[in-house]
Amino acid sequence: MTAQIENVSSDERVRMLVEALGDLPGIVILSLGCGKSGSNHRQGRLADQVCIDFNVDVLAGGWRSLNILVFATSQTDDFEEFVVRAWPNTDEPTDCLSFRLRGSKSANPDELAYAIERVLEGDYSGHDEPSRHQGG
Repeated sequence: MTAQIENVSSDERVRMLVEALGDLPGIVILSLGCGKSGSNHRQGRLADQVCIDFNVDVLAGGWRSLNILVFATSQTDDFEEFVVRAWPNTDEPTDCLSFRLRGSKSANPDELAYAIERVLEGDYSGHDEPSRHQGG
């Protein structure tokens, strides 16, 4: 399965990550926004950060895939540089959540792509410390 969004791999920095996300059933990429130097400062975004908005299709296995993605962020050396957040995208309380994967300027999107692939293959040994930023 591959991500279904136009120009999704136009930024080489995130191409591998977008492909890895496309391998997660039920992850539907909405937009790809990699801040460039001089852009997005109005919204407080760091230059050159990774920002991918996506929805989760529950019936297609999306909740499991969301868990895999969040777990994979903890399996990278820069796990503190990646965060997955929920945000409301409509005014409907039963169908309002979308998600954003954000990586800071120093985050390595390829490392996260490899971590996703390792977790999908059943290798959970990528990082020795549990993530301190997980939880409710």
